[in-house]
Amino acid sequence: MLKYALILLLLSVGCSANAANKPNVIVIFTDDQGYADLGINRQVRDVKTPNLDRMAHDGVLCTAGYVTAPQCSPSRAGMLTGRYQQRFNFDRISKGPLPLSERTLGDHMRNAGYSTGFVGKWHLEPNISTYKWAEEELGYTDRSQTSQIPFEKILPYYPQNRGFDEYFKGELSRYWINYGLDGE
Repeated sequence: MLKYALILLLLSVGCSANAANKPNVIVIFTDDQGYADLGINRQVRDVKTPNLDRMAHDGVLCTAGYVTAPQCSPSRAGMLTGRYQQRFNFDRISKGPLPLSERTLGDHMRNAGYSTGFVGKWHLEPNISTYKWAEEELGYTDRSQTSQIPFEKILPYYPQNRGFDEYFKGELSRYWINYGLDGE
């Protein structure tokens, strides 16, 4: 069973005259999932992932992709930037957030004329474990202060400011979204 999952959707809605020539792009990225955790790989019988299996069968299945970190946030940062996260000093969750100087896949896709969207666990913003960032950026001297980071300092790191037009960001019981189930 997946402990945490992130589904990143980059959707082409067609924003330019060449929209018909642009393929839809969907990237699905899951944390804490091994090779045997997809039914299409036929490793164990108790794993049932029919929708993912169908998408892999009817689309493209990449079989040699590896994350560059054993933790969720750094591996997500590496995937979203296309760079080894060690190059921008984000090799542990506590080394976050994803630096604002790093361009994301959402930024690049948007610049190419795509409408972009993100759904899932983000966890790339300043948070309770980003002690060094809080010390350098906010002058905090006590680790307990990271639970009181002002929202206006966190917001620039959210998906809508990192290249994503539509988003549903969340983990545990906190969510941030800019659309409703009715499509508005």
